[in-house]
Amino acid sequence: MLLRLFRIFLLLFFLTSCSLIKPILVSKQYSLQDITGMVAAGNYERAYRKAERVDVSGMTAGARTRYAFLLAYLSYQTSHYTHAEKQFTRLLNESTDVPDYVQWYLARSYEKNGNCAAAIPHLTAIADTYTESVFYKPSFQLRGQCMTDLKEYRDAIRLYSRAITEPSFYGQLPELLSLRAALSISVQDTTDAVDDYVKLYTMFPGSPYAGDALSALGTMTDVTTLNIDHYQISRLLMMDGKYQSALRELNLALSAVTPTGRRDQLSRVYRDRGIAYYHTASYTDAIASFQASLKYSNLKGDGYPEILFWLGKSYEAKDQTEDAVNTFLQLAAIRSSFQ
Repeated sequence: MLLRLFRIFLLLFFLTSCSLIKPILVSKQYSLQDITGMVAAGNYERAYRKAERVDVSGMTAGARTRYAFLLAYLSYQTSHYTHAEKQFTRLLNESTDVPDYVQWYLARSYEKNGNCAAAIPHLTAIADTYTESVFYKPSFQLRGQCMTDLKEYRDAIRLYSRAITEPSFYGQLPELLSLRAALSISVQDTTDAVDDYVKLYTMFPGSPYAGDALSALGTMTDVTTLNIDHYQISRLLMMDGKYQSALRELNLALSAVTPTGRRDQLSRVYRDRGIAYYHTASYTDAIASFQASLKYSNLKGDGYPEILFWLGKSYEAKDQTEDAVNTFLQLAAIRSSFQ
């Protein structure tokens, strides 16, 4: 009997405890500051789940707007793009002075949801209205991508042409030229494509897009007719420490020299090719290039001692000690004769 009464007591205690605790758990509220802190820590999923517990009843109109944006932003960050579209659209419709970030994240939500056509007007609004915005340049890039995805190639070409003329895009100029050239090919404007690839190749030889430009040119035209100064490009590349790319240019420069070309020109190309080979640890090729350079060099020319110096270093790197010593002795004799 006592045991039965004890069990009933425990059951009543448990039920009473639950009825007291549950309202406390359910009514747990999170402030806008709490949610912002979670976002700052990168806890988007948790922030998104807790955002619905924010008490908005005591908020000012400005605070409610900030909360609405935060909820929309969390929807975007947690890949709930359809919900984000609705939230950002509501903000857009309710505001007379639409912030750039609302336009940007609404456009991004459309784009992520595969609706590029709906994204473009908002990206255009950023480019036309918010010229000082941090989203200004990204809006060009995303709009061009959307136009390309929609096969609106000529519109994309016009967009990239506008960007190319703006100083703020100079850092992206190689990429923009490459994109515009590829689009020109899509609309069969081969002449414009060749012009852009040549600009890219000659103005930015160290760019990762330069090699692709040369390959593309080779499929469209005879590269030797384009009057590209491969030797000058190689010099720029070597100054930038890009010796493999410089070798490509030096070999092209060498093939462009006619059999009756000037001896000093051949000597310079072979010399620089040897230096490039040396810096890529291709010492056998370096030695062969320096020997060819000596063949075309004037014994009393200013470049002769430099060729001997690099030839000696190449022998030394190959552990051909005797050849290295003889070359350096020859270099010392030439220098003493100049004094």
